[in-house]
Amino acid sequence: MGVDPHLRERLKFLKTDLPNMEEGLLKSNQAISLLNKLKAVSELSEEKREILAKSTRARFFYENKMMEYKKEIAEIEEKLQQSAHGKIKVFNSIYPGVRVAIGNSMVYIKQETQYCTLYSDGADIRFGPLG
Repeated sequence: MGVDPHLRERLKFLKTDLPNMEEGLLKSNQAISLLNKLKAVSELSEEKREILAKSTRARFFYENKMMEYKKEIAEIEEKLQQSAHGKIKVFNSIYPGVRVAIGNSMVYIKQETQYCTLYSDGADIRFGPLG
């Protein structure tokens, strides 16, 4: 309710892809650290200098991507929180199989319900009298 469903999908994607970015950053940092230790001992071969350059570019890519992801996640979660105060009034019936989402809360309707109000109560969606 009140939020574009694509935002929820985007949030789901960002949260699933963020660990991949963190793993890529970790691997880049490990490669850079190892190559810098080798560089301190002796001069790096052309191949290893190229790997160091690629790892450095990868680190900047992952750092920037992670910052973008975290910023976008915060923006989307803020939009979801703003819509968490909404209510859905059912003047007739709400049928089984319907998915109701208010803010960060979501519920699947299991049985037909009539003449009620659905509202978010923190982490849950509650049913109340139609008012």
